[in-house]
Amino acid sequence: MKKTVWITGIVVLVLAAGIFFYLHSRKSKDFEPLIKAKLQQLILDGSDSLYQLHIGSIEIDVINSTITAYDAQLAADSIRMKQLDQAQKAPSDVYGITLGALQIKGVSPLDLLNQKNISLQTIYLKEPAIKIYHYKRAYERIKDTSITLYQKLSKTLESFKLDTAEVKNITLDYYDLEKKNKEIHLKDLTFRFKDILFDATTQRDSSRFLYAGEASIFVKKYTLSTADNLYNFTIDSLNILTNINKINLWGIALKPIGDKAAFSKKLPYRKDRYDLQAASAVITNADWQSLFFEKGIHADQVDIYKGKTEIYSNKALPPSGQNKTGNYPHQSIMKIPLPLWIDKIALHDFEVLYREYNTQSEQMGTIQFTDVNGSLNNVTNRPEKIAENPTMRVEATALFMNNGRLNTTWKFDMARVKEGLFTIDVKLGKMDGTSLNKATVPLGLFEVKKADVKEFTAFIKGNNSNASGDIRLAYENLELVVLKKDDDGELKKKALANFIAKTFVFQKQNPKKGESLKTQHAYFERAPDKSFFSLLWKTIMTGVVATAKGD
Repeated sequence: MKKTVWITGIVVLVLAAGIFFYLHSRKSKDFEPLIKAKLQQLILDGSDSLYQLHIGSIEIDVINSTITAYDAQLAADSIRMKQLDQAQKAPSDVYGITLGALQIKGVSPLDLLNQKNISLQTIYLKEPAIKIYHYKRAYERIKDTSITLYQKLSKTLESFKLDTAEVKNITLDYYDLEKKNKEIHLKDLTFRFKDILFDATTQRDSSRFLYAGEASIFVKKYTLSTADNLYNFTIDSLNILTNINKINLWGIALKPIGDKAAFSKKLPYRKDRYDLQAASAVITNADWQSLFFEKGIHADQVDIYKGKTEIYSNKALPPSGQNKTGNYPHQSIMKIPLPLWIDKIALHDFEVLYREYNTQSEQMGTIQFTDVNGSLNNVTNRPEKIAENPTMRVEATALFMNNGRLNTTWKFDMARVKEGLFTIDVKLGKMDGTSLNKATVPLGLFEVKKADVKEFTAFIKGNNSNASGDIRLAYENLELVVLKKDDDGELKKKALANFIAKTFVFQKQNPKKGESLKTQHAYFERAPDKSFFSLLWKTIMTGVVATAKGD
């Protein structure tokens, strides 16, 4: 009896070892054709026979419940595409996908072949490359929302559940065939998915992205050169959280190609040079897919943190002579070739610099705003949004020339944008006037030796051709020195001009003792080749100079 039990045990162990060895080493050809056929049929059923799946080989590890497909390709069938196009049912975007390998863990071949309810642990993809081709159809495709993807596949697959999936090192190329040379190329993308559930309960769940409860897309080092080859736009990294429609960005910059001298050499005439950067930004409730593929810009709020903007103008270059009418800020927004609506753009801790090279002084002057915090509200070019609210409003606070606290409110009339209507309200607190010398010496050829600004306010309204405003300026102890360049290129006092300025031109204080502060009305006609900000500056200075002269 003992001998029989012993022999039986040996046989069982031998059989178990043989089964284990067989299952562990059996060839993929036992299941490979069946698995290929099922996967290919799923693709055909789900895409109205538009896409075909090609798989090089499949390797199966039965013991470890792992299936790996190598050299997989998803490609559109050109014949089927023509049929759908003739029926006016062809999609606008056509995909091509290649994979070095696709590994599925937590499923056996029999599960994949026979079960209609599949539950997996993880999926890994190696070296995925995605190409998207956008076509402008002559017709507007009407999407049939009555039949879902789940309904198309439910005869073969009732439910599919996946705990996690991570796809790294994705290469994505987007080609807009409607717009020549319009391409987007991204490398080193990472997709992360959690709680993927494909069944009757999720077939119409718009809160899920690709049926995932949580999904994120991570992009490293996005770079785009402008069409004029003057700037590079870069983002160090960005993360899209699809389930809450939130985008986080880090290291944002619009950088000129070349330093100031090299940039100027590229230009035939005078043109402002912009250098913009921000440490980070958060976009809330964003239509990220439209934004990603440059089809539209829509978000509830954009917060931008710790930024710096430098605008440089080289007056050594000849003016363009071009008519700049129609290039005010709100008019430029209307020219953006994409539908745009952002409820609020908030700026946090910014610095804004305007620098200008003056050929008379051969020096560069600087106008500086630090500690800038503010918001742009109702930024849009969409007619229905403008009908609801025609005003784009900008509010900001700043430290002017590192000295005076500045508050501004700007209003732009989007409903009458062709006329260029706008209003600006400016309030400046107490300020040491000598802090203006970084601008006045190189740009105005005069030095503020002493000035105590007590109050400055301006309300300006304007249009395409002119601006007018009410200026109020209170100051004390004004002392100016007019400068000229000597033979050595140094700026020196201009004796006669200083005598005239001190004796006949400028009042040392305003208002005079015993008088109340008066409002000075200013008016300035805009030259067609001058900018929006030039009009503002000239209008304000007209009122300031008239006040200082006592007019």
